[in-house]
Amino acid sequence: MNRIIAIILFIFLSQQGISQGIKDSSIFIPMLSGSINFQKPGGDLADRFGNNMALAPAFRFKTKHNFFFDIEGQYMFSENVEQENIFSNFARTEGSVINMYGEYARIALLQRGLFIQGRIGKMLYSFGPNPNCGFYASAGAGLLQHKIRIDVDGNNVPQLIDDYKKGYDKLTNGLAISESIGYIFLHNRGTINFYIEFEFIQAWTESRRDFDFTLMQKDETKRKDFLYGIKLGWILPFYTKMPEKYYYY
Repeated sequence: MNRIIAIILFIFLSQQGISQGIKDSSIFIPMLSGSINFQKPGGDLADRFGNNMALAPAFRFKTKHNFFFDIEGQYMFSENVEQENIFSNFARTEGSVINMYGEYARIALLQRGLFIQGRIGKMLYSFGPNPNCGFYASAGAGLLQHKIRIDVDGNNVPQLIDDYKKGYDKLTNGLAISESIGYIFLHNRGTINFYIEFEFIQAWTESRRDFDFTLMQKDETKRKDFLYGIKLGWILPFYTKMPEKYYYY
C-alpha cells in the first residue's frame, strides 16, 4: 500500500513540475477525464423517460494546434420512467400488479442507458492563464442505447422472472451523433483542471427485442431520440514534454 501511495505522489508531483511550463505555449497533452452530466430528453425519448444523469469517463488528447480527439462512454440512469402501462396485459384495471402470494407487488421502473462515442474538436478562442485554455466546439458519432430496468421486490411476479423481463424492458439502440460547445481550463501548475460543456445528442434507434409483450408483437418503430445535456468534468492531464520555448536568466 505504501508503495502505491508513493507512486501516486511521484506521478502527481512530476506532473506539477512539468506543468509549470505550459504558461507560454500550446502543447500536446493526453488527458483522462470524468464528468457528471445532467440531461433532458427530447423526441421519442421524452415519451419514455424524464430527466436523467450520466457519469462519463473519457480519454482525450489535445494537439499543440489545439485540436481535440476523444473517446468517451456515458452511463445514464434515473428513476424517471414516463411510459405507462407496460404491464397492461396482466395488470389489474387500475394498473396494479399482483404477485404469486396474492399481494400487491412492489415494482420499480428505472432508466438505464449508455452512449459510447468518438469525437473531434477544435479550440476556437483561447481564454485563460495559458494558451491551452479556451472555448471549443466538437462533434462525435457513436452508439446510444437505453432500456427500462425492472426491479421486482422479492422477485415474486411470475410474468417478470428471469428472461420474461426482456419482453417488457424496451431495449433500444442505434446510431447517434453529437455536437457540443464548451470551455476547458488547465491551471499553469496543474492544481485545477476542469471543463464545462453543453452537448446535444441525436440518435436513430429501434427496439432490439424479438417480441414486445406489451404490444404482443415485435416493435418495428423507427425512433428519433434526443438528449440535451450539461457536463461538469474533472481532468487529469499528462504532460509528456516541455514546450519548446525556454527563458534563460
